[in-house]
Amino acid sequence: MIKRVMKSDNIGNTFNGLVATAFPGAKNISFEIIPGFSNCGTAYVDGVAYDYVDYGDYVNFVRAK
Repeated sequence: MIKRVMKSDNIGNTFNGLVATAFPGAKNISFEIIPGFSNCGTAYVDGVAYDYVDYGDYVNFVRAK
């Protein structure tokens, strides 16, 4: 399942705020950024990995396998 979050819905002005918008109630958020790619990576939310791609106006999150 893909979770799409519009940047206009961001509860803050950081990427952490965007992830918190996508996953309300998250207690632990961290990131793994892919070197050379500024628009994608992996976000870890409460121990679960989600790959993300930034499309400009929105970001898609999909559970990593």
